[in-house]
Amino acid sequence: FKVTARSGDGLIEAIEWKEPHGKPFLSAVQWHPYKMDSDNPLSIPIAEYFLQEARLFNERQLAVE
Repeated sequence: FKVTARSGDGLIEAIEWKEPHGKPFLSAVQWHPYKMDSDNPLSIPIAEYFLQEARLFNERQLAVE
């Protein structure tokens, strides 16, 4: 894994695959969406990234069937 985000005090806040090629989607974040408005500039990219990957996964599954 590789660290992709840290808090101000240095704690790990997000990790991803170091070498993602050929591996399933993985994005692990320490995130509190219930504390943020739906138009928060920090929340939207995380949600959009997840939804994009979910769509791609679904498309790949349909192509296999």
